[in-house]
Amino acid sequence: EAAALLDRLIGSRKVLILGSTMQGEDEALLPHVERFVRERDAFVIIAPRKPERFDLVAALLSTTSLPFLRRSELRDDSPAANVLLLDSFGELARMYRYASAAFVGGTLEPFGGHNPIEPAAAGVPVAFGPSMSNFREIAGVFLANDAAVQVQSADQVIEFAENVFDDDVLRLKLGSRARETVLQN
Repeated sequence: EAAALLDRLIGSRKVLILGSTMQGEDEALLPHVERFVRERDAFVIIAPRKPERFDLVAALLSTTSLPFLRRSELRDDSPAANVLLLDSFGELARMYRYASAAFVGGTLEPFGGHNPIEPAAAGVPVAFGPSMSNFREIAGVFLANDAAVQVQSADQVIEFAENVFDDDVLRLKLGSRARETVLQN
């Protein structure tokens, strides 16, 4: 049922997933996301890493011009939206099947990063920031195989998404290399 609701909400738009975001990242990303959605008619799924950030990110979203829905409020009669706030547990991995591009959070700020394997296994082009100390070896393998892109800032996350959204060949190539890297390792 949730998949049918999400299919209807997304429609034919390309999807950017900002997964496992941490303090400071949502704040930095949202102004860029607002412009990106407006210019690209994109759909964005934001999945904060910690549940105590759900309400905070909802409050941040409410200061933008972006219509958004919380996953916990997704219903048959939900209004149209450009952003889904994933305020639930255990659903992020299933969301990657919708993604055209993904950013792995906890990496723009010094949190040590999160694992890029889930989006990569789904064949999604993946970007992460410089803070990957908890996953240094995994990040190194992805970068060595040109299977992920390392970004340095929120605006570079959006630049990555724009490049992937605008170039179907690049999107397929990066997604395929990401998935192959997972399978080989």
